[in-house]
Amino acid sequence: MIGNSTMGEPDSKLQAFTLAESILDSVDSSKSEMSAVSEEILRDRKELFQEALLLQLAGISLLSGLQNTLPIGVRYALMLASSIFDHLLYGWHANLQAYYRVSLSLLRIIHESTVFELAVSVDEKALQEWLNGTLRVPGARPKVVDFLKGMSTDLIADTWAANQQKKWKELHKLAHASWEGISAPAARVRTKSGTPLYSPAGRILNPALCFDLGLEYVKAATDAVVTMRLAFSPLDQEELWRARQKNYLARANAELLKECKIDENVLSHVKKTLGE
Repeated sequence: MIGNSTMGEPDSKLQAFTLAESILDSVDSSKSEMSAVSEEILRDRKELFQEALLLQLAGISLLSGLQNTLPIGVRYALMLASSIFDHLLYGWHANLQAYYRVSLSLLRIIHESTVFELAVSVDEKALQEWLNGTLRVPGARPKVVDFLKGMSTDLIADTWAANQQKKWKELHKLAHASWEGISAPAARVRTKSGTPLYSPAGRILNPALCFDLGLEYVKAATDAVVTMRLAFSPLDQEELWRARQKNYLARANAELLKECKIDENVLSHVKKTLGE
């Protein structure tokens, strides 16, 4: 460990660089092993998440062939849907590989993009604000609420608004170099002795944090699938897409209603695998 050397001695600097080189060399080789253990922790959530990604990709593919017939706001919303997919995919993989800070911070832009996707697809003023770089989540949310009230009920619209507002309060600081965004995941990564680690390069597994982030990504992916259905009316005509979406939402909602606690048998097995 670097901390065991006397700072100021020439060999301590060499040890620091030797350690840094070994970390970089191990990054690629450790990915598959770390991911395998993380996937065991997440279990059924991996399958759910992949189905959500599949639905998004299929929807984007179907809509891409209709671009010339889509309103301009819907075409820009399709760009946001594609960005959401990218961030979901790599945020999930960051969690698998124990890059918890990265995974956590990406949830903020995923949430923001989901709100923007729906807002720009249904409100011309929101589209212009987004293109001008002045659209913000608190300003976009009421535009979505007005749209939802027009197509459903006030209760559904108000429930959506309350849930999104709560989520935004949780996430809006995480994409910045704030204390919350940087320290929250790092503080939960500890050695056997309980000493907090800086833990760069995603080398230290935290089963509980991996489990929690996996659930957050299933929630975010589910929001993305629902948003696509609301933002892109042509998908109403795609019977296979709608049927698979309905099936997915039933399974995802059942998972989200479960008690959010890591399986102790899984945790025990993971600790044995890690030699703890």
